[in-house]
Amino acid sequence: MKKNNKSFIFVGISMIILFVMVGAAFANPGQWLDTDDSADTSISQSDNTIANEDKPASEKINDAEEETEKQEEEKEAEKKVEASDKKDAEKSVASTESSASKSTSTSSTSTSTANTSTASKSSSTSTQSTATKTETAAPKTESTTSSVEATRGDTSVKLVAGAYFVATSGNDSNPGTQQQPFRTIQKAANTVKAGDTVYIRGGTYNEKVDMQTSGTSGNYITFRNYPGEKPVVDGKGIDWGYNWNSLVNINSKSYIRLEGLRVINSRWAGIGSTRVESNSNYIQVINCSTSNTRASGIAFYTATNITVDGNSVEKACTASGSQEAISFSNVNGFVIRNNRVFNITNSVQGAGGEGIDAKEGSSNGKIYNNTVHDIAKIGIYIDSYSKTSSNIEVYGNNIYNCGQGITVASEKGGTLRNVNIYNNTIRNCRVGYTVAGWDYNYRSPMDNIKFYNNTISGGNIRLNNPDAKRIFITGNRLTGGTIVMDGGIESETTIEGNTIN
Repeated sequence: MKKNNKSFIFVGISMIILFVMVGAAFANPGQWLDTDDSADTSISQSDNTIANEDKPASEKINDAEEETEKQEEEKEAEKKVEASDKKDAEKSVASTESSASKSTSTSSTSTSTANTSTASKSSSTSTQSTATKTETAAPKTESTTSSVEATRGDTSVKLVAGAYFVATSGNDSNPGTQQQPFRTIQKAANTVKAGDTVYIRGGTYNEKVDMQTSGTSGNYITFRNYPGEKPVVDGKGIDWGYNWNSLVNINSKSYIRLEGLRVINSRWAGIGSTRVESNSNYIQVINCSTSNTRASGIAFYTATNITVDGNSVEKACTASGSQEAISFSNVNGFVIRNNRVFNITNSVQGAGGEGIDAKEGSSNGKIYNNTVHDIAKIGIYIDSYSKTSSNIEVYGNNIYNCGQGITVASEKGGTLRNVNIYNNTIRNCRVGYTVAGWDYNYRSPMDNIKFYNNTISGGNIRLNNPDAKRIFITGNRLTGGTIVMDGGIESETTIEGNTIN
């Protein structure tokens, strides 16, 4: 009876479970019809549960033990796989490091490329792409023939490759590089060849410099300040005798460029070629300055193709008979522009001291855009002296506080012809413009001298040369002055279109 009751109970429970499952199927038929993986997993787990519930307890225990053993075996297998993978990975890393080490010993330049290449062989496609980008972005080595970069503070400047350097901390036994500069500018002058550049660092150089070598066309020799620094050539205590010469001397040399130098305390001229027989050619003096020179600040005698541009000349001509601040004598082909000439106090009659002078045969030149002021004598002077001077233009200059603004002359009988003077501003000078006929027992021949479109305030125009022909005074504006004919020939002089207030 007990046994039948147990069977009845078991059948009853089974029927209840069956009715529950059928009811659930009708209530949510999609759960049983869904074919995705999660549904299959759920059904499988449910079937296993029902099957296990139908098994005897002893079989359930055995199944559980078997399942546990199976899981432990799987875990052991996974550990072996992980250990194996780890060992393979370590071998791969070691191999990569070994390759990188070998590549590094080959050259420091190719280290990055070798490592990247090794890494790309053992990495994914994305790693290879990164390596390729790295190699492409690597900087190129700069050519030794191009300019090299030097940085001072926050200022970057370009320096010429292969240049020589001079510094007050240097030594003349050095090779003259930027790291091992020369001590003197003269050492550099003794060393350079055509096309070379010399950078002179800031500081004071108590020496006389004589150029020893010429450049060539298209290959100037350049002496210049190191960018941003101010080298000073100081002639204090240096006496080279009583011959005319310059503290920075360019006698008989050609294709030389001086730039950014300051020259002071010279016993004669500051910069230039001052020997009559010197015959210097194609010289450029740019952005230099001179002060306290007994003769000219800048001077060139018997030369061709000279450019003086952007310089400052002060306190020149401190001794009697000492020429002019910027003095060109017998120079054929010249440009004097953008200079400032000032504070020249020599007032000794006949003893020099003019501001800018193109004289004694100087021809085919231009003097323009200069500022000339505070000079005891003449601001700009054109004087043929004993030679023939011709084809000179003087324009765009600003001249003030001088004894005379602009003067043309022939002091010793030379002929002056074809001079055009225009668009200048002249103020606060005792005489604005003079066509001079000074009597030094010589005639003063002139021909075709034009003075036009100039502005003069506070001075006269004076015409006193009886030897001058074809003189033109036209279109000028005068304030506080007038035109004075006190020796010139009216029939040779054209005066028209001027405004006089």
